[in-house]
Amino acid sequence: MESLYDNYKTIMAIDPGATGAAAVHQKGNNRAHKVDNDMERFELLIDLYNDGMQGFLVFIEDVKMWNSDNGFKKHAISKLILNADRMKQIMIRKKVPFIEVSPRTWQTGLRIHQKGEEYADRKERFYQIANKRFHSSKVLKYNADAYLILQFGLMKLQTDPDWVEEKLPENELKLF
Repeated sequence: MESLYDNYKTIMAIDPGATGAAAVHQKGNNRAHKVDNDMERFELLIDLYNDGMQGFLVFIEDVKMWNSDNGFKKHAISKLILNADRMKQIMIRKKVPFIEVSPRTWQTGLRIHQKGEEYADRKERFYQIANKRFHSSKVLKYNADAYLILQFGLMKLQTDPDWVEEKLPENELKLF
């Protein structure tokens, strides 16, 4: 019996952060790409993996602003939100199915969330975890979150396909 995972030949995870990255899994082969504010480069990256078939799925980190964020942080987050929205618009235009995943969801799903942890400490810890889990890939600090989002997406495809189907856009469900 085929699993939902078997329906996708390429799974991409995107961290749309300031030094954003995309981690890509193609049946045993993992690689990372830098994705920052250059939407032309992002569109080329999507085209590289989107062969027009039904075998491409993207997990993208959902970026939100909180009332507790200060002025400087609100400005930085608003740029991240704009960047993520541009990426989503490109994927919609290219008919690439994507699932938005909050940081808390993927971190809790991988059991790596620690409340109250300093940003630099969290980034270092996530880098160490990603480097251990993707030891044959070139994990760097800027792409560690993307690799961990990828691991979360792969885990959900293999162990909780109902969750994935719930999160997919309605038209994508009809493809399988």
